[in-house]
Amino acid sequence: MNNNEIHQPAIRIEIPAIPSLPTKTTDGFYKMRDWQQRCFKALKDNRNWIIKAPTAAGKSFEICALGADALIRNSNLKIIIAVPQTIIAAGFRSNKIEFPDGTRVEWAIKPSRDLCREALKDI
Repeated sequence: MNNNEIHQPAIRIEIPAIPSLPTKTTDGFYKMRDWQQRCFKALKDNRNWIIKAPTAAGKSFEICALGADALIRNSNLKIIIAVPQTIIAAGFRSNKIEFPDGTRVEWAIKPSRDLCREALKDI
């Protein structure tokens, strides 16, 4: 580590289980839920973070949004998403994201970069 780097502690945001309505737009993009907007604002400029939320709350979508935002701001970055089970990787493969400011991005993992694909298990 060089002297110019600033150590940032991990930020932890815990999301309680609260039912929410779908956020899909008529053209297939997804808007962020209220908690996702708060999370995005708090985490987008931080390097280390933990998102803890109930099953199907939108954690994978949030991570894709944070990754897409980082890549938009710095195209030299590489994003690595590690998952404990290959089935979880499906949530990261493709997402149509609408940011709080209305910007839209289509997040898609190239199959050649997806190490959790079924086809790779046969190699």
